[in-house]
Amino acid sequence: RPPPVLAGADWSAALSLPETESWLAHMSGRVAQLGREVQRDVEGVRTELHLKQFKEICVEVSGRSECVRSLLGTEFPLRLLSPACAVPGAVRRAGQRWHQLRVSLQVLRERLLRESNGRH
Repeated sequence: RPPPVLAGADWSAALSLPETESWLAHMSGRVAQLGREVQRDVEGVRTELHLKQFKEICVEVSGRSECVRSLLGTEFPLRLLSPACAVPGAVRRAGQRWHQLRVSLQVLRERLLRESNGRH
């Protein structure tokens, strides 16, 4: 039985760290690509398509948010178990990438709203 401080951690989330890191990198790339496409669409011809793509990305991010939160919840218990282990640092980096992804989505959302309101 794990000590009480470790009992609440979702260890399966920690095991999914490589997959989560890969997914975060992929999603960050998709958001960056969509941002570039929006920036190139000076005429606003593809605004509806961009909004649709943005919504698809948001749905996928929302679907993974619980998994990422569970993963982030393992950082402290992992640090207690093995302070010299590299996994807590990897979890922290995944948390930073998660935060960066959420900020990028917010910035892109504002840009898309500004673009769509300016065109209609």
